[in-house]
Amino acid sequence: MTFQPGDVGLAHGSGLVDWAIRFAETRRYGKKSQEARWNHAFMITDAGGGLIEAAGRGMQRDTMEKEYAHGDFIVLRPSYPSGGADRAVATMTTLFNDKEKYGYLEIASEALAFLTQTKLRFGFAGQQICSGAVSYALDQGGIPMGEDEEWNSPADVMHIAIQHGWQWVAGARLS
Repeated sequence: MTFQPGDVGLAHGSGLVDWAIRFAETRRYGKKSQEARWNHAFMITDAGGGLIEAAGRGMQRDTMEKEYAHGDFIVLRPSYPSGGADRAVATMTTLFNDKEKYGYLEIASEALAFLTQTKLRFGFAGQQICSGAVSYALDQGGIPMGEDEEWNSPADVMHIAIQHGWQWVAGARLS
């Protein structure tokens, strides 16, 4: 696999929280949609497959080989403007260096928003959800992620990827 800094990964996990996220996403995108298949997002930070993600322990560094080599994932490449991928990776690195915590309250808020089809949202400053961190970084890199990017779900990220024709890099194929 050939990765580039700024590539975006989405994963399909098998835990209870993973299932709950996907269940909530089906309310907006439908059970059989490509969007609702994914419950986690991360950003590739180097050509070797290093990545940064928001997970239960907060913002963390990992690698594709360690975390996703044997899982259900997809890696996509947005069409960044000049210097955009570097800005996106720098943003994720800043979130990591600032030791942002994981946004459990934001996850509950997102679930309620999906289930009720409202935009009611609540959370704490200095906390991130995986797809919110990735969406914020993409927006800083010049990829439009919507008016409320930090509240995007993994399904929202995939929806934007499909709409804008992001390039497939690795993992599951888009149908």
